[in-house]
Amino acid sequence: MNKINTDVNYRKMAGNARLAMLGESSHNPAIYKFEAIKALKELKKVGFTHFAIEMLPRSM
Repeated sequence: MNKINTDVNYRKMAGNARLAMLGESSHNPAIYKFEAIKALKELKKVGFTHFAIEMLPRSM
């Protein structure tokens, strides 16, 4: 699997934000799942404490 964002600085990207939204740029569930999980872990490291999600397919 190709890693899409290998050098994202989530601390810099989030800045003073209290809310971050994740959106899919592809409908490839494997790539989206990989990137979403990575992003959530990094956002937690920079202080985000809550996560809300609309829905995930059963295959995830």
